[in-house]
Amino acid sequence: MGKLEGKVAVITGGSSGMALVSAKRFV
Repeated sequence: MGKLEGKVAVITGGSSGMALVSAKRFV
């Protein structure tokens, strides 16, 4: 569930630089 929420957060805040950093950490 945590990974799924992380992906949703990345999609929601994809415009933010921190979202990209979080995406790299999740992937």
